[in-house]
Amino acid sequence: MQYTEQLLQKVLNFIKIVGLGGRGLSTRYLIKMYSQGQAVPKFLIKLILKPRSFTLPNASSASIKNLHQLERVFTEANGTEKWSSFATRGAKFDGNFLIILPTPSQFNHTRLSIAFETMRLLTNFGFKASAIDFKDLGYLAKSGGGVLGAEWIIVDSEFSREEILMILENLKKYYGRNSFKIAMVVYDLWRRRDIEIVKFALPKVEIFLHMDEVSVHQHFSSSANKFLFWPITQVATSFQEESESDRLPTLFFSGRLMSDRLYIANEVIKAIRKTRFSLDFYFSDAHSFPLQESTYRKKLKYSELSISFSQRRIDHWIIPGRSIEILLSGSLLLQQEGPEVSPLSQFLSPYEHYIPFSSLSELNTVIKLSSGHPEVVRRIAKRGRRKTQELISNLVTNSPFAK
Repeated sequence: MQYTEQLLQKVLNFIKIVGLGGRGLSTRYLIKMYSQGQAVPKFLIKLILKPRSFTLPNASSASIKNLHQLERVFTEANGTEKWSSFATRGAKFDGNFLIILPTPSQFNHTRLSIAFETMRLLTNFGFKASAIDFKDLGYLAKSGGGVLGAEWIIVDSEFSREEILMILENLKKYYGRNSFKIAMVVYDLWRRRDIEIVKFALPKVEIFLHMDEVSVHQHFSSSANKFLFWPITQVATSFQEESESDRLPTLFFSGRLMSDRLYIANEVIKAIRKTRFSLDFYFSDAHSFPLQESTYRKKLKYSELSISFSQRRIDHWIIPGRSIEILLSGSLLLQQEGPEVSPLSQFLSPYEHYIPFSSLSELNTVIKLSSGHPEVVRRIAKRGRRKTQELISNLVTNSPFAK
């Protein structure tokens, strides 16, 4: 046994030396294999990727109850339901936003894309919104040129303490005595680094826009009034448009390469062989092979089923932006949730607007039932899309920005 471990370690060291580690050819290999619907041996995943401390269990404590619920939803949902179109662009508002963009790099292109989408979405609701690069703030303060009258400044939690102070200093120079408020978009509130940035920014920021209710209650319960659940920051404008598309019998997933996800992908590959579905795994790597947003959105709009993984720590589940986009795209959301933790159910109803799963047995059952009941898949997906549109519209209408 000891000899085997030593041999494996030597193989791993060799892989790293010749440049086949997690950021090299090995990453490309994993992405290619899963894009072709082929499983990868578990030991190879361990060699290439840093192991995560949690995996999806074969069964959860609530499996029996959930499996019975799944059976009922798919077998008793008879008849045809008609769901009226809902216009996301409701009332028009007069707020003026200025979005501060982080300096572009190969690591944050997704955040930059989201920032521009946020600007477009705010405009769709009738707000005035524009963006400026962080590096141009100094020039703005000196020249007096640029955007006038912004009431809200949106910054990113990616900024460092020094950059946040610099932003505030330059804005005060530019606006003089004019008042403005700061809103910060926080993507990874479960991470120690983001928690520290938020603590630093608490006295300076009016509102934190987030999608992680668990972290707010864990770390910022005394300041919870400053945190606003705001999925509008992670939704592509193309998903807001009212359009119907022919769905392909595809089970789609898009996201970062992570060991726990690959283990699940291996099991899904086995489970899907006896169904009408084909697989479309679109894994990416933020460093070497970033996600192409346009490709992701196109695939999502034509897939019947889409998986969203929400676990970030052993006992921590969030509402990923991907989940909201899946719902709005018209694909049926299969949402990973904890056995006793269901953040998304605070806003949408499980089994009515999306299908949750917390174990492999539940996920496999969802795939099997979805294969045999395409009409139920369409019904739940349409219901989830409309409810999510209503959610976003209501959140905007009742937000501090609309007052």
